Amino acid sequence: MNYRLGLLRAKNASADSAYLAALEPLARMLAANLDRERLFGSTEQIRNEQAQIVSKLNSLVLAYTHTSFNSMCIETERRP
Repeated sequence: MNYRLGLLRAKNASADSAYLAALEPLARMLAANLDRERLFGSTEQIRNEQAQIVSKLNSLVLAYTHTSFNSMCIETERRP
């Protein structure tokens, strides 16, 4: 799962101001969590926090875009 890609796609998925306002703090929390994981390694606390944030993102993104956040995190191969 590429959560940073998912955040980018989620931000571009809708221009609805309520959606973007609700998305922003969750996006900041996940980005900070990913930075801590990169710097300090994966710990139970980091994974737990990440799972909680991703769950909230899934609910929010699904409600506004009818697509899950997890599906936005999947990298697809580009074929010529």
